Amino acid sequence: MTGAVALPEAVMRSAITLAVLVGLGGGAGASVSAPESYAVDTPNGQFKLVMLVKDGHEPQEGSDAAKLNARYKQSGLYRADGSPDPLWTVDWYSRGKGIHPLNDGRTLVVVEYEEPNCYPVEWTLKRNGRTVPELARVTTAITFYRDGKPVRSHTVTDLFDVSRFDPEATWWGTHTPPDEAAGTVTLTAESGETVTLDCHTGERVGVLGDWCGTPTASRPVWVVLAGGAVVAGGTAAFVGLAVVLLRRQRQLSGGA
Repeated sequence: MTGAVALPEAVMRSAITLAVLVGLGGGAGASVSAPESYAVDTPNGQFKLVMLVKDGHEPQEGSDAAKLNARYKQSGLYRADGSPDPLWTVDWYSRGKGIHPLNDGRTLVVVEYEEPNCYPVEWTLKRNGRTVPELARVTTAITFYRDGKPVRSHTVTDLFDVSRFDPEATWWGTHTPPDEAAGTVTLTAESGETVTLDCHTGERVGVLGDWCGTPTASRPVWVVLAGGAVVAGGTAAFVGLAVVLLRRQRQLSGGA
């Protein structure tokens, strides 16, 4: 696929949200800007992720968006030296705050619909009467990419107990930028629940806060180890008691 994609799905969702909010006369609508081209540098400054919007939108002449449109042909990762040749490309668009290219030049973390006014229309306005849990099941919270290809995605329900959310919530949570050294990213739900994921695999590596009822693999490591130690200790005590009783029985038999 070549060239910029003409208003991909993510752009259309943002545009629809803007149109509905403005049409309803809501003050929140004024804070939703039209999508435009932008770039995000990796923390080490060696690479640049470029997100392009070309067809159907003409940026102001001389603006950063106009310069990006002139230099690059497709959304994707480029070397920061200005080379127009992509290392890899994507055929979608996402707004900038939740998009994180990592230093390895291969890994990309995209947190979706984090802020109010950047959600699907039904989450923001709830015009169709759907509940927060229903919306959470179909709302993607985060997606992990490798060389531009999706590795794993999680919906809000995949990661959090949405029964603890405020029934009137208009956002699912927030996140901190990925920890390059640890290779992880942490998300915090509207309810305060926190989850940490591996940036390269998308797998859950730990749950902080109230983790009761979560799978064993998601619990803090010290709890899993402590539980194993208790089981092992109990087993050893049982075996020891059995040995003592067996010896006692032999002694009694020998004495008879």
